[in-house]
Amino acid sequence: MLLVSCPAGIAAVYLNIRLYVENPEDNSLLSETDLDSLIVTSNINVHRDYTLSPHLPKSQNDEEGNYYILLTAYIGSAHTDAGIKKVSNSYHEKLRGYYYDISDPVGNKYKPYHGRDLQTNYEVVESVHAPTIKYRIKLEKK
Repeated sequence: MLLVSCPAGIAAVYLNIRLYVENPEDNSLLSETDLDSLIVTSNINVHRDYTLSPHLPKSQNDEEGNYYILLTAYIGSAHTDAGIKKVSNSYHEKLRGYYYDISDPVGNKYKPYHGRDLQTNYEVVESVHAPTIKYRIKLEKK
C-alpha cells in the first residue's frame, strides 16, 4: 500500500496485487525475461517499463527471488490512522470490479489468460501495513 498524504491530511490507500505466473511444462515460475515479454491489460494500474513499451509489465521480485507482475489498485482515502486501516481492510469487497488479461504476442508460446474473478483463489501476503495479495496463475501452451 502506498500512502500519499496531501496538505489537507488525506491519505490515499492502495492494494498491491502480485501475479505469479507458472510455466505449464513444469509448474515452475516464469523468469524475469519471460514475464517481461508478456502483455498485461487491466482496469487497475500495471507497473510498466515505459522505456521499452507502454504495454509491457515490469516484473518485480520477492524476498525469495521469485518474479511477479505487480498491479496496484486505489481502494480509497482516509484522514486518520483508524480510517486508513478501515479502508485497507475493505479491499475484499472491491476485488469484484477488477480484472486483468495476460497475453503473449511476443513469444507466442501461451494462450491468453483472463483473470476475472479476483474474489477467490488469492493468498494474503501482507495485511497489517500494506494490503498485498497474490495469485498463482498457470498459463496454457498454444
